[in-house]
Amino acid sequence: MIDPAAKAPARPPAAPPDGEAIAAIDAITLDAVLDDPTPDVIDPARSTHGDVSKAVAEEGISFAQRLKQPRTIISFLVAVAIIVLVVLRLDINVGEVWRNVRNANPWLLLCAFLIYYVSFPVRAVRWHIILGNAGYDRAHGIDTPNVYGLMEIIILSWFANTLLPAKLGDVYRGYLFKKATGVSFTRSVGTILAERLMDILVLFVFLVVSGLLVFGNALPRVAVMLFIFGGVLAVFGLAGLLVLRRAEGLLERIVPQKISVQYRRLEEGIFGSFGRWPALTGLTTLIWTQEGLRVFFITRALGIHVSLAVTIFVALAASLLTTIPLTPAGLGAVETGIVGVLQWVGVDRNAAASVAVIDRVIGYWSVLIVGLVIYVISKRK
Repeated sequence: MIDPAAKAPARPPAAPPDGEAIAAIDAITLDAVLDDPTPDVIDPARSTHGDVSKAVAEEGISFAQRLKQPRTIISFLVAVAIIVLVVLRLDINVGEVWRNVRNANPWLLLCAFLIYYVSFPVRAVRWHIILGNAGYDRAHGIDTPNVYGLMEIIILSWFANTLLPAKLGDVYRGYLFKKATGVSFTRSVGTILAERLMDILVLFVFLVVSGLLVFGNALPRVAVMLFIFGGVLAVFGLAGLLVLRRAEGLLERIVPQKISVQYRRLEEGIFGSFGRWPALTGLTTLIWTQEGLRVFFITRALGIHVSLAVTIFVALAASLLTTIPLTPAGLGAVETGIVGVLQWVGVDRNAAASVAVIDRVIGYWSVLIVGLVIYVISKRK
């Protein structure tokens, strides 16, 4: 366990070196990671003492520059191509979809919106517990942001995911936590990876249960493919934990010391995060239930009467598809999945497309706007 009271050697009063080294998300690379303090020291001199706004203001990352890069542009073009292909292939009537959206019950849509955003404080409480398990909290002498600050970091990371492919928002989240606390980047990312594994395991269980409730023994191909995809992610996650635990001694012998140091930090962050299972399992279950309720209220707002099991299955399928690294937040793939699953349960294609549009307005475009506002305000503080 780290000694939080340990102090780093004195440094001249200068900007943190990684403030210059990390000019964009792409620059959070191995060199930047290896530049962290020594493994047994959490260095408050290199933090903003839990001030998230200050961490955002000082991080030196340019989203505008990242958006101009070819692979980011290509990822958005791929998303647009997928959406256009689905609209043409399924012969979706855009005019009818727009009429459905305009005539939706605004109060039920407000319920969907509120349920979605209430999930962020729940996610922040869960991360707070994970950080406490790992010893990265105020009880262990570290200036960790409060629950509101952790929620701000999570929203900003989701904002980054709406702009960048390959879940790079999680990298940004780890970097912001490092800037705010002085906890090394790899330790910070370790807690996030542990959280993601919990998400995948609970998601997979919910996906299978809800899928069996919806389809029974007559599982359509789309459900089977989602089961396989979710199962593969869960198995790889658990196998990764096993390899990580068993490979420590071997890596220390065959890789350079700097890399083995980072490996130990990552391992510490991941395995230290586990504990207080009833609370973490309960919160993760609540989060995925909220995802299903969001879709439930959207369908009700459009006059579509499907069961809660169906909407939970749709929401989990959509969340699973966000892991596809080709587009930001699964843009294009998620919309396709929502329409496909709803059609399998008998929903008209235009009505299903209406659900997909509203769901992505709430879960993608509103995050882009809210996250941008928080980001700009934080930058100006």
